Amino acid sequence: MFGLFKNMFRSKAPDRIHAVFGTLYAECTGDPEDRWHGEIRSPIGEGTIGICILAGAEGPCEGQMRFWEWFQGHIHEIITQVEPLLRTSYRDRCREELSEELLNEYRLCSVLIPIQGDPENTWDLAFTSKSDQGEHAFEVRFEGGKPTALHMDG
Repeated sequence: MFGLFKNMFRSKAPDRIHAVFGTLYAECTGDPEDRWHGEIRSPIGEGTIGICILAGAEGPCEGQMRFWEWFQGHIHEIITQVEPLLRTSYRDRCREELSEELLNEYRLCSVLIPIQGDPENTWDLAFTSKSDQGEHAFEVRFEGGKPTALHMDG
C-alpha cells in the first residue's frame, strides 16, 4: 500500500516541505476531503510509513502536529487497542490463531491524521501482513478515540 503513495507522487515536485511532516504533496480541491500525503519515519521499527493529513490548502495545523507527537508517544498503547481486530482478521483469513507477537506478523504502513488533529474525529491506521507479502492492507478505523472497524484492501 505504501508503494502506492510513492508511485502517485514520484514525478511530482513536493507542494510543501513541512517542519514536522517533511515532504508533502497536496490533494486539495476546496472540499472537505482535502488532504496532504507524504512519508515519515515510522514510530515503530525501521523505515518509513505513509502519512495522510486531512487538511485544506493551508496544510497541517498545530493540532495535527500535536496529534503526531501524541501518536508517537502512545503507539504501543494504540497497537494494544487494535490487536484484537488484527488477530481476528488473521484467524479468519488464515484459519488459525496468530501465535506470535502482533508486530512480527503485521507492519504499520500508514496513518491518516484526523481533521484538526482531534483523536475523537475519525482517523485510520493501516498495516500490511508479512504472511501474505503485503498483498493486503488492513485498515483500522478509529472513531471517538477507539478502534471501531477493520477493513481489508487488496
